[in-house]
Amino acid sequence: MAWVETASLSFVARHESGQATAAHAVLDDLERFRAELEVTFDRVPGEVTVVIHPRPAMLTLAAPWLPLARMVSAPAGRRYFAGWFARGEIQVLAPEA
Repeated sequence: MAWVETASLSFVARHESGQATAAHAVLDDLERFRAELEVTFDRVPGEVTVVIHPRPAMLTLAAPWLPLARMVSAPAGRRYFAGWFARGEIQVLAPEA
């Protein structure tokens, strides 16, 4: 499947073309969370790229340290490692993954 971009006010999502609905949902959630942060903080992130991976193996290739972080974390905390971040970019699994 081809990769496409979907934009919101503060974020751009890169994803497979078949994941457009999921990408819109992720962007909506991020925009809501960003609005909540604006109430508390003077500066909030903007122009962030979100790369939505359809399969865990693709996320592992993009963020090879993620499996290592899972291995050294407590079992109860491992479920929260569904992505990784860098300056201006977030790598995540698609919701259905």
